[in-house]
Amino acid sequence: MSIQFLHKFTTNLPSDPIEENYTRQVSNAAFSYVKPKTPSRPKLLHLAKEVQNLIGFSDDFVQSESFLNLVSGAEIVGNAKPFAMNYAGHQFGNWAGQLGDGRAIVLGEIEHNNQLFTLQLKGAGPTPYSRRADGLAVLRSSIREHLCSEAMFHLGVPTTRSLSLVSTGDEVVRDVMYDGNAALEKGAIVCRIAPSFIRFGSFELLSSQNDIENLKLLTDYTITNYYPEINSLGKEKYLAFFKTVAEKTRELLLHWQRVGFVHGVMNTDNMCIHGITIDYGPYGWLEDYNPNWTPNTTDAAGKRYRFGNQSNIALWNLYQLANALYPLIEEAAPLEEILNHYAKKYDEDFLEMMLKKLGITSKNDENENLIQQLLSNLEQTETDYTIFFRNLNQIEKTDSVEDCVVKISATFYKPEEVTGVILETWHLGSQSGNAIAEVLYGDYNPSGKLPMSFPRSVGQLPLYYNYKSTGRPGADGTDAGSVFWSHYGDEKNTPLYPFGYGLSYTTFEYSNIRLSSKTLDLESSITASVTVSNTGKVKGKERESQGKGKGTRKGKGKRKEKRTNWKEKMSASMGFLRPISDIKKSVSILLSNFLFTMLCNLSY
Repeated sequence: MSIQFLHKFTTNLPSDPIEENYTRQVSNAAFSYVKPKTPSRPKLLHLAKEVQNLIGFSDDFVQSESFLNLVSGAEIVGNAKPFAMNYAGHQFGNWAGQLGDGRAIVLGEIEHNNQLFTLQLKGAGPTPYSRRADGLAVLRSSIREHLCSEAMFHLGVPTTRSLSLVSTGDEVVRDVMYDGNAALEKGAIVCRIAPSFIRFGSFELLSSQNDIENLKLLTDYTITNYYPEINSLGKEKYLAFFKTVAEKTRELLLHWQRVGFVHGVMNTDNMCIHGITIDYGPYGWLEDYNPNWTPNTTDAAGKRYRFGNQSNIALWNLYQLANALYPLIEEAAPLEEILNHYAKKYDEDFLEMMLKKLGITSKNDENENLIQQLLSNLEQTETDYTIFFRNLNQIEKTDSVEDCVVKISATFYKPEEVTGVILETWHLGSQSGNAIAEVLYGDYNPSGKLPMSFPRSVGQLPLYYNYKSTGRPGADGTDAGSVFWSHYGDEKNTPLYPFGYGLSYTTFEYSNIRLSSKTLDLESSITASVTVSNTGKVKGKERESQGKGKGTRKGKGKRKEKRTNWKEKMSASMGFLRPISDIKKSVSILLSNFLFTMLCNLSY
């Protein structure tokens, strides 16, 4: 088998006139010709059979020495003319100027089944854009990219593909922990596949150089070869191109959020105009649901590229692409309209995507609140994002809440460690900050109690707290043979937190509970008495709930309390303490709310 590279990119776009391979600034050029570094002992470690078939390589060819020479860079095979692409970009929000392929070398483009594929070697040696680097890659990072790109594809995420993983037989110096202790590692090369590796930064470079002629040339080339459906002319053509890239980028980000993928380095030079995932550097997947997590240690402080911020960064990057394309359009309004549509459509599509993950087909005004509450619960309980949704697929419509909890229990890393309390507060006054601080730091023991009951779910809520709206029990005290029932359709009658509920930093024991009389008529009264003992190690108070009962307000409006009494007064009125472990219960409560509308098979 002989490979015929098409050379469309290098034929239609300007090249670097200097053919010597040394680090330099390259102006008015989209690429530089460069030869890969010859490895000492190349060895094929793994071949992706699916990718082989995708690009039309025969079995005989991939088993040949020519194939090994091709994917290792040992020889120039066929009519290949290797080159490194030139581009610029914003890195961590700052303009970085020229960047380019520092350790990636394109072998060329091939066509198979009316599809264009660009073959690129990552880790094949230095280029004019390597700056102070050696242009090489090590085995550990190459394995990660080889496996991840194929895993992402099978998860339904647009991505580059990986054809092969080759060890070079050479050693590469790397400071793994970035602590000054560099060591030798095994070198490797990944042959990755994409329609092209044209990036946002490719347009930024030419625009920043005020090279409008070549900017137009690159944009026209990209539209002609990759978006032939765009048949408009003039500025409308370039607006259609930008709109298409924005739409593909939005779709990509939704896929990332769907599977919990964090790119880690969303610089504009790592964003592709095809809306595919490229340049697997310090990437990762969420374990516990943490929207502030990033796998990039250099981004640990600012967390610019954290999971929860990826869609915003994508939009920011699109703004930079819009700025780069502006000389071809010279109108800001239509570009801004596309960018505004991105933000609005992303929010709509994100909600729809999450509902699909939950298997919810009906849409209503409460869906957004449901999703936000669920994500908040997942975050607070450190729930495994992937396992949660996979285990959710096991839930049947007929399962009880308790059954649901059992099926998703494995998603909580250490349920026994989910301890502590939550302080809920309402209608706070001028001393609220002081009161909350005193309670949270344990300087004051709260004694607040609920003046009403908390329902288990919104769907459980009747018109009035003291009425059950779902009927009455059967004549024999059961529901058997009766069209009425004494429970809610999807929940128990009992409240989540009953009237008078509230935790304390200590414990109390109740004894000698007595009533002054066993009967009560309209004109009489009953006195209830109880002995309360503090059985804990912390001083505390047990209080009656506020209401119309006697004893809750003394002094007939006189305000002669000591100044420090605000602690006691606010402790009783500001809210109550509840276990943080009950968040797990609230997750199951959320589940019970939509179990009846959930698909049996999760759309993952």
